[in-house]
Amino acid sequence: LIQLIDKVPEGGKIDIQAKFFAFTMDSISEIFFGRQTDLIGGQSDLFAAAFDHTHRSMMRYFFNNFHWLVLWSFLPWPLGPLTVSLHNRFEQFWRNFDPHGKMFNESAKRCNQMADEMIENILKDPDLPNQKHLLALFATAMSDTTESDTRWNVTDTQRLEILRSMTLHFILAGRDTTACTLTWAM
Repeated sequence: LIQLIDKVPEGGKIDIQAKFFAFTMDSISEIFFGRQTDLIGGQSDLFAAAFDHTHRSMMRYFFNNFHWLVLWSFLPWPLGPLTVSLHNRFEQFWRNFDPHGKMFNESAKRCNQMADEMIENILKDPDLPNQKHLLALFATAMSDTTESDTRWNVTDTQRLEILRSMTLHFILAGRDTTACTLTWAM
């Protein structure tokens, strides 16, 4: 990062927040997946691009439909928030007809598929128990259950879903907050 800042000519400008987003995604890729990426150096990564597209699509959907989503939450029972199931069905219905919602659904599906592929490749690694990235540690802990220890007594499909959820939640919780905090601190 310092090398990139040093390359900016005197009086030149740099979008430091974009660089911090790239830096945090590079860090997350290495810490969580054991993957080397160089987004900050300008290289592209399909998973990072899919994640960014999903995030942008979700924000467009939310801001373009905020009024409908808030209105729906204020409707009286049996249509309002007391019936979460009906509220979720309405939101899913609305997301399928809204162009931004469709884009978000497609992006989220693609992001989940890519995360699943990365996780499956990591799980197939014969050296998995010796890997030190977070995903390998979680996967190893899940496979080290005994007959008396049923905490992780799950099917392969459930295991993949759990690992995907952990991975995406860590990225959601860590990438944007860290990048924005670093930008604010500058």
